Amino acid sequence: MPIETPPEDPGKHHHFSFIINGVHHQTGDRIQDARKLLRTSGFDPADDHVLVELLRPGSRSVGLDEDVDLAGESEKEFRAFLIDRTFNFTVDEIGYSWGSPTIAEPEMRDIACVPDGKALVLDRQDEADLFLDEHTTIDLAARGTEHLRTQKRTVTVFYKEKPYELGPGNYTGAQLAAVFGVPSQYILDLVTEDGEFKEIAPNQSVHIKDGMHFVSHPPCGQSS
Repeated sequence: MPIETPPEDPGKHHHFSFIINGVHHQTGDRIQDARKLLRTSGFDPADDHVLVELLRPGSRSVGLDEDVDLAGESEKEFRAFLIDRTFNFTVDEIGYSWGSPTIAEPEMRDIACVPDGKALVLDRQDEADLFLDEHTTIDLAARGTEHLRTQKRTVTVFYKEKPYELGPGNYTGAQLAAVFGVPSQYILDLVTEDGEFKEIAPNQSVHIKDGMHFVSHPPCGQSS
């Protein structure tokens, strides 16, 4: 549905700014459709492109014939892609549209307004969740909508009653023993949610999660 433009003071000439792919543009028209925005910015033919508006957080695909109101306190920001389809993902249950089959972690972090103190995590059903770093690129075309969440960059685990801040991911029993300062020859135990003690072999991989508790015991079985 076209956006109705309110009458303007004929004695004033307004300029409206917008950003596409990091470049600032100006126009005298407050209301423009996506096709005109693309052409004004040099993305011609417009029909070969997809225009995505960054909402921070969130993003949406703008139809070529859809009107955009450029008025507002801040410049509207867009990304233009030479492609004929969009890809979708969510971050903390907020939906995003994207015009490329891949997106790098820094770009995702930027448009999702993820603070430095938090990490992006890709939820995976059949394997351990993937913690993204600045070198990670997500393939949005590999399957359906990708679901991501944010969480603090470190997790807190406990050895006996002492807390340790660790980077998320997988650790071997030997690595954890070194971090905790487990006495030589002692065996590391994971305290399960049921209160049971599960021995962790030195070469066994453990996926660290927030709030895990560990203890250790000597080979004879006496707790320590």
